[in-house]
Amino acid sequence: MFKKILSTAAAFVIAVGCAFTSFADDEVEQGEMEIVKTEIPAPQKIVFLGDSIPAGYGLADYVKDGETPLSSYPALLEAKYNGELSDICKCSIVNCASSGDTSSKLWQKVGTGSLDLSLIASDVVVVSIGGNDIMGPALEFIYNDLKVTNKEQMKKFDTAKLSDAQTMQKMNAAMEKITENISTFKVNINKIISAIHEKTKGTVIVQTVYNPLDSDPSLAVFSGLIGAKIQEVNNTITSNSSSGDYLVCDVAGAFAGKSKEYTNIDDFDIHPNADGHKAIADLMDQQIKKKKYEHEELKEVGDSSSSGKKKISKGELYLTLGLFFGGFLILIVVVTIIFRKKTS
Repeated sequence: MFKKILSTAAAFVIAVGCAFTSFADDEVEQGEMEIVKTEIPAPQKIVFLGDSIPAGYGLADYVKDGETPLSSYPALLEAKYNGELSDICKCSIVNCASSGDTSSKLWQKVGTGSLDLSLIASDVVVVSIGGNDIMGPALEFIYNDLKVTNKEQMKKFDTAKLSDAQTMQKMNAAMEKITENISTFKVNINKIISAIHEKTKGTVIVQTVYNPLDSDPSLAVFSGLIGAKIQEVNNTITSNSSSGDYLVCDVAGAFAGKSKEYTNIDDFDIHPNADGHKAIADLMDQQIKKKKYEHEELKEVGDSSSSGKKKISKGELYLTLGLFFGGFLILIVVVTIIFRKKTS
């Protein structure tokens, strides 16, 4: 009888031990970490590249090489997305735009790797470029050759002067420079986009170039001269996007006929005012929201905060198993002693 009790107890101990060991093998050790991905409504990092438009030139709080103006569209987007992301995570912007940059200057920066650190882990890269390739020579002609440097001088400007042989020669030289710049732009934009894709998996968005002179009658003659050139740049931006390498934010379409409303042209400044930046922010938001974004977080697998239950580690399991077996063996000894006393 005693042997039968021991045999039954041993079999039970082995069975329970196997069950506990199997359970332990299937459990994940407490403290082990894994990356958890969560879909979020907005990007966490946006990088802005290019010229004076994302830099915020022309806004009241613009400071050269200073902080991004709060009324600029990069700052407006950052504030908007931080509100949408709430306490999940934060949205940050990295503004690498610089007033006066042409496509050649931007290609130099991207191609030499000087922007690599800024582009790391970016969700979105916004590119505003091409405007200075056209407006640089155009404004140089207006300021230096025509001697028109403010709005009053423009109102009094005699367009008959454009028929003067010497003036026409200088104007033609400016147009030839613009044509040359556009040819360079067509090469540069492809190289810029390719280089960006080599440095980040983020979505690339390219802005079209608006005509800042198209809604003021006193500037009509100049608007006509550069309008076709701007359209040529925009056609390149739009047609190249068919490859799927980037999205297009059509700033030109939104600004068409509204330069007096959206720019500082009344102060003889071609840059967007606060209303213009708000309009660009709304347009950019539409393009940014075409993509999905994820937040990655390193979490402890054994974390009980979500389930209300705590997973036991293998160490804790083995301790429990030892205590169980010890208690069980003591019970067997006690039962055996009692049994022997009764049978003696």
